[in-house]
Amino acid sequence: LWPGPDGLTALTAQGKKLWNLPEKGSLSSPAVDGTRVVVGASNGDVIGVDVTNGTALWTTHLNGTSYGSVALSPKDPHRAYQTVDDQLVALDDDKVAWRAGLDEIVEVSPAVAPDGNVIVGGNAPYERAFSPAGKQLWRYDRQAETYSSPVVTEDGIAYFGDHDGVVTGIDVESGGVLARYLGPTKRPKDNRSIGIWTSTVIDAHHDVYWGTRSGHVRGVASDGRELFDLDVDATVDSYPALTDGLLVVGLTDGRLLGIAA
Repeated sequence: LWPGPDGLTALTAQGKKLWNLPEKGSLSSPAVDGTRVVVGASNGDVIGVDVTNGTALWTTHLNGTSYGSVALSPKDPHRAYQTVDDQLVALDDDKVAWRAGLDEIVEVSPAVAPDGNVIVGGNAPYERAFSPAGKQLWRYDRQAETYSSPVVTEDGIAYFGDHDGVVTGIDVESGGVLARYLGPTKRPKDNRSIGIWTSTVIDAHHDVYWGTRSGHVRGVASDGRELFDLDVDATVDSYPALTDGLLVVGLTDGRLLGIAA
């Protein structure tokens, strides 16, 4: 599924076009769980799509600007979460279940833990967790903004980066800090922020990988040892992905890198 300039397009593995769903707003990454597809748009719309034929099953207007992608709950087949303006919004299919204010604009996506709790950051210096009922469970003071969407491992650890170049790992249930990886302390010569703009990606050993505004791709072992720090000479905006033995990272200048273990 590709959220391109003409809306949401479905392609086969060989690149053959199956269907296209036009959409006026710029689309974010679609969330997929089996045949359930939910996608958000920059104009605040959230759309449920039939993956077999591209039919829009419903559209909910959240009435704001969204920079995030929809996150689906692994515990509830009808629950989805999206960020819009300064809010986290919970949806049950096409109906808004609740909204939670987050103090300042949110430019990241939420993430849902295996237990159904949802984690979200934003331009306010806090990372927060909410229950499926909308109750705030904990608030962690990052002391910096974030453009790094949180990710949650299967054992319930939420990882996220921030503008100060720090990656933090938090136990979703308790809110306790389990890991904190510090970035470089010196700013690059061109004064680009050293902050982390990508999401992190975590492998089976809980080693953590991410990209930076200053043009580095970093890997850190779960015990804090640096695995590598590659200067790629371009801003890393694209969220990295893991495949078999390969870390794949997209750069602002159009390059796609495959980094071997």
